[in-house]
Amino acid sequence: MSQVDLNKILVAIKTNDLVLFSSCIKGNKGLSFGRFPVLSLCYLYKANKIIKKYKNELIKVTKYIFVDEPYEIYKNFREVAGRCLRLYVKQDNLVSPIEMMAIMHKDSDVKKYFNLFVRENKIVRNLQTIYTIYVQKFEVKTNKVFISRPPLNAYQKRVCKLSLITSLCFVCLVSILSLIVGLTTGLGTSFSPFKIHDVSAFYSALSSTSGNYVLTKNLSLNSLPTSLDFGGEFDGNNKTIFVKSNLKDNLIEVNNGTIKNINIVYLDSTLTITKSLSLFVGTNNGYIENVNITCANLNLNCKKSNKDIFVNGYANTNNGVINNCKITLNALVSTEGNGECFINGFVGTNTNTIKNCEFLNAEINTTECDVSGFATFNNKNAKILNCKNYAKLTQTNQVDEWSPNVAGMVLTNYGLIKNSINYAQIKAVSNNNLQDAKGSVFAAGIVTMNYGNIIKCLNKGQISASSEMLIVYAGGISAYSTYFIGENYNLIPEIKNCVSDANINVATEGEKAFVFAGGISGYLYGKIHNCFSLSTFTNGNNDSKYFVGLCVGSLYAQNYTIEGIIIPGRYIIVLDAKNVYMLNQNNVASQVGSLINANIYGERIIVSKSVDVSDLFENFSTCETIEYIEQQEGYWNE
Repeated sequence: MSQVDLNKILVAIKTNDLVLFSSCIKGNKGLSFGRFPVLSLCYLYKANKIIKKYKNELIKVTKYIFVDEPYEIYKNFREVAGRCLRLYVKQDNLVSPIEMMAIMHKDSDVKKYFNLFVRENKIVRNLQTIYTIYVQKFEVKTNKVFISRPPLNAYQKRVCKLSLITSLCFVCLVSILSLIVGLTTGLGTSFSPFKIHDVSAFYSALSSTSGNYVLTKNLSLNSLPTSLDFGGEFDGNNKTIFVKSNLKDNLIEVNNGTIKNINIVYLDSTLTITKSLSLFVGTNNGYIENVNITCANLNLNCKKSNKDIFVNGYANTNNGVINNCKITLNALVSTEGNGECFINGFVGTNTNTIKNCEFLNAEINTTECDVSGFATFNNKNAKILNCKNYAKLTQTNQVDEWSPNVAGMVLTNYGLIKNSINYAQIKAVSNNNLQDAKGSVFAAGIVTMNYGNIIKCLNKGQISASSEMLIVYAGGISAYSTYFIGENYNLIPEIKNCVSDANINVATEGEKAFVFAGGISGYLYGKIHNCFSLSTFTNGNNDSKYFVGLCVGSLYAQNYTIEGIIIPGRYIIVLDAKNVYMLNQNNVASQVGSLINANIYGERIIVSKSVDVSDLFENFSTCETIEYIEQQEGYWNE
């Protein structure tokens, strides 16, 4: 290799010129300028760019091609080596890369690459000497290197003392300023939240993606922002927000944080809406706790325009947690146009958890708008726990192809409802008098359409359901419980440890307007375990239309077949029942009102009415007194 090329490599290392170095080093990575291999020179001259790119390659070199050592390299090395120079006085004492790392105080690199050099005892001895000179402890244990921190020199000690004094002064100054700021506006931390004194600060806080805030006084909102996305923690400090403006959008569009301890009062409102609306949050992805909403007089007109509209107290969609909240909502709801309309006290679609919440004494009256206490849809894996409904919920309509749905807790349940009580009066009425009217009426204390689990729930609210031409399904716990087949999962509904203690009032007029009513469920295809019914019934006497059971209005029955051939008049009843107790009623003949088969041309065929299934299900028990039922294991009532 020519002297010109060698000079280029040295120039590249001294100037940290990565491009020049890369063009010269190919095939020459094993060069050593006298006692100094290429990588040692890179550390000596602090050629960091070259080290970063070529260190892993150069450190693997074990055999060197030696060329003349320029005196200038030795001179530069002598300035940094100090007392370590004595190790390399002889011309054949190689300054290996790891030794140069130690001399240049690259202790972390020494630890990392030590095992690549332990094969040479001389290198280990030199490292021990170097760190002894540097007054550092150097130990090798099971091929692992331990190096203590170097002591501070006099200058470093002076700098540390000065830095410490400066830091203490700065901390004191910041603490004083923080105290002053904290006493007035807060710092936005959990220990010193920003203090909200006015409406402008309130809007600003609820459009923040972080920070802690606390409300210091009651506020009145005369206008509402178009959209607020919140991601911090807001403590209402039990203050009240009075909303004087007519609500056209959700008060907060998205909550990704925590909102707690606040009262929201809506003054009298007359609204016309064309999209889904929440009195609080559009989408809740966070945590809502101790938020109480009062809307004492809401006159609402929903213009559906061929799309579904959800009107909710707390969130259109709840992906988070709503805990310990109470709502009072008095509403009169009318509708226009096509599409579905739903109103309830808490959420439209629940995918996570609602717990320890109450729908207080209030009343919702709707026309062509389904109504429920806590959710329109309770999705798979979603939960409603320890909730109570005291409101009165009513729907009356006469529109064709509309099925009125009214439920104390949830309209459609795929998830879990547990430890919850309905005290609300439930009423669903269809005045559709068309001879070929389509649809059904559904009314239930807990759930109208149930595909999931209802566990330890109680209904104390009176249930009324009537129609002129539509089929009626009414039940103390559920109106209609059946299996669900989805793309990724199948569900079999289960009603367990539930009690119904209320009157069920059903009525129809039309010839084909059948009634299926039961103390626990109007229709059932699934499981019913450890349930108790004290339900009383007010119903018509037309045996050809009224199918009322102390427990279930109708069970599903499959055709009985042998080798694929249907045997007429024989059926398999689809039911898993255990320990079900019912109070005997003078005007109800049996535990199950009827069996239904839907396999003949896809139509519902009433197979049998007034069925006595006591010989089929030993765990169905009709009891003459409440006292006897109360003695049964698992019975509870409030």
